[in-house]
Amino acid sequence: MDNEKFMADYARALQETERLGKTFESKMKTLDKKFSAEYFVWMLENLLQYSFIELAKADKNVSLAEVVLSKRIIKYADIVSLGNIFLNEKYDWADFVNADPAFVEEWLEKVDKYLDPMQYTFVSQFATFDFNMEGDSFAEVSKGLNAVLNAFVNVDDNESEEEKSAVTGCRIMVTMREIGKLLNGR
Repeated sequence: MDNEKFMADYARALQETERLGKTFESKMKTLDKKFSAEYFVWMLENLLQYSFIELAKADKNVSLAEVVLSKRIIKYADIVSLGNIFLNEKYDWADFVNADPAFVEEWLEKVDKYLDPMQYTFVSQFATFDFNMEGDSFAEVSKGLNAVLNAFVNVDDNESEEEKSAVTGCRIMVTMREIGKLLNGR
């Protein structure tokens, strides 16, 4: 995997999400309303990191390379720390490396239900912001996230069919499809 391209693809998606959030934050201030661009991007990162764990466990082996890369993108959020808050646990990213697949699956299932409200909020906010602003943030962010996810499945030099097929069903891709539906009026 080309780490530089991966990081560049992620940086573009993140920057576009930051731009969208900051623009909307500025507009909301003019209306004396509060909105946090940082929280907006925080939601994106949590959903993406959760998806990385979903993809990593798809071949029943979360590798060190997958965990290192997942941690490397952390700027605003850390899904494992958030999971600890939700579950009142004390896990670290290292706990996922070569972990029993049943542990990883159970962790994902427990955290999943807490992410539903976050996903709903992110979908509705992103679609609203993108619809009301110039440009096509949705296309830019979708393109970057798709590239990142497809590169991620080969980070451990073990691009399994399970991981490749899991990309379309992972949480962040489902999230982006929901945004697309709202933007297209479906």
